[in-house]
Amino acid sequence: LLTSWSLDQQKIVSAWANQRDNHNTIQQLLRLDSGLSGNVSQSSLVAKLQAQFKPLIEPHNYENFILFSPKGKVIASHYPEPANRNYPFSLEMALANIPQIGHPYKVSILKNKIHNSPDIQMMIVVPIEGENQRNIIGVLALTIDPSHSFAGFFRTIRPGETGDSYAIDSNALMLTNSRFLKEMNLKSTALNLHIQDPSLAQKAQGSRGTETLTFMAKHLTTNRETW
Repeated sequence: LLTSWSLDQQKIVSAWANQRDNHNTIQQLLRLDSGLSGNVSQSSLVAKLQAQFKPLIEPHNYENFILFSPKGKVIASHYPEPANRNYPFSLEMALANIPQIGHPYKVSILKNKIHNSPDIQMMIVVPIEGENQRNIIGVLALTIDPSHSFAGFFRTIRPGETGDSYAIDSNALMLTNSRFLKEMNLKSTALNLHIQDPSLAQKAQGSRGTETLTFMAKHLTTNRETW
């Protein structure tokens, strides 16, 4: 189910990127950035692309779209993006024509207040092909609030009334919330809590190495079964 959801998200973003009018505007913006015909920041094409993507962003619970150049420069977005941000996806993979969904990441406090964004977001990233599909000319990313569809998947597979399910990364950091937030006196476990054995962690004096992980977390991270 999670794989199907990921593929569906990638197909949606790819379809919008390759829709004829959207693709034409994207191509023009990328040509401007390459220095062939003007200045991107002064171009009405940015506003045009924002208008073209608005029917996708607002009704379907996407938070933002971001258009990247092949060098990773932000060319256009629905909402302004902070300069010099490190985005949670591989530009090299995208330029190799490999769609991807990045790990959840924390949104800046300033952006959260200005745009009423969720505290945590995820990115669906797809390559943009040039004319005749001969090369990759850019990268398009759409951001989502993972507390809905992504985290919702893990809520639906929780066993019984006391079982829990959640996503973790390769460092055993939780990517979604536990059902036991109240019992742990936490507002969120997503990006805030590592899956550690309390007794081992106490002995290791706060170390986050694999020697402090629970058996399950150690098995998953050691065998590369984490997402």
